[in-house]
Amino acid sequence: MYCIQGRTALARAAGTVFSVAALTLMFLPTSVNARRGPGAVKPGDIPSTSKMPSIVGGKERWDVKTGQDAGAASIDLSKPVKTTVTDLVHLPRPANLHAADSRLGPKDPLNSKRANDTEKTAFVVDAEITDYKIEYDLGAVKQNKPPGDSDCHIVIREPGKKDAGGKDITMVAEIPHPLAIKGKSPWSQMIADVRLKFEQRCHPTFSFTHPAQPIKVRITGIGFYDFVHDKATAKRPAAPRGVAETNAIEIHPVLKMEFAAPAGSDAAKPAGHKKKPKNN
Repeated sequence: MYCIQGRTALARAAGTVFSVAALTLMFLPTSVNARRGPGAVKPGDIPSTSKMPSIVGGKERWDVKTGQDAGAASIDLSKPVKTTVTDLVHLPRPANLHAADSRLGPKDPLNSKRANDTEKTAFVVDAEITDYKIEYDLGAVKQNKPPGDSDCHIVIREPGKKDAGGKDITMVAEIPHPLAIKGKSPWSQMIADVRLKFEQRCHPTFSFTHPAQPIKVRITGIGFYDFVHDKATAKRPAAPRGVAETNAIEIHPVLKMEFAAPAGSDAAKPAGHKKKPKNN
């Protein structure tokens, strides 16, 4: 059973009320727990591993992004909070992180510390993937420059909703590469599992992929406030692509991803549904 906020038997998604049973049938079943033991995912199992000559990870608040900070182990993953993209992008940004387009100084304690309760919370969000890529630059490697953090950068949007200007309501979800986690993280195995699953399903490259049809997913992960690298102008969108300009919130890292069952599959049909026998 998926975790729904509170103890009600109903959940709201895109302005429509669904029963918990219906929600369960919309998504392919997966295990909540990371695989352990001899069958556990290893970094070498992930397709992109062999394509990246060096995997160095990121710099800005990297310990917080990957669960290497002191507060990660105390975050309760057993009861993720059901929310929406719209609700997340309208959360107030912590004052101690300053404006969404301002970055922290190198000695700021929040580089390795969680800013508020949002960054100490596991969320579960039903969304649609519209764009994705691996943040890695092979050209930089050839020039002995940092190639990027190797995250899977995923743009998600609120299903069926637009903002006041008629644009998609979007935010970013990120899946680190396990080799970019140089220290200890309680989420290392979960990150490896979801990275493999995403790459096998979506085949990301080092350039953005824009699927012909949005990919319906249920994402579970940790709230995180990043920064708007470039504000939107009349000539170009904000960067990074899909960023929530209001507060720069992300799901970072993603710890679980469930893909909607294809239309017509048995998993997408109501409970008790039986195929009609063919007439001979």
